Amino acid sequence: MPRGALAGVIVGIDPGHNGDNWDHTSYINQSVWNGREEETCDTTGTQEASGYTEAQFAFNVAQYLAAILQGQGRRWC
Repeated sequence: MPRGALAGVIVGIDPGHNGDNWDHTSYINQSVWNGREEETCDTTGTQEASGYTEAQFAFNVAQYLAAILQGQGRRWC
């Protein structure tokens, strides 16, 4: 990316996963509004056999991205 391409831009970081879905079992498989249409609520997401969840992976990537942006002097939220 060219130097200064994001100058003055605030970057929003949203991992987009709720790691606590398993705490809300009453919502699992219920119809929910996703912002465009009704759909069945995602269960708790996927995970590795070791227990490392998709939600944790997405959160870690967001943290790494925030650190990279901050290291380049960018603002993020």
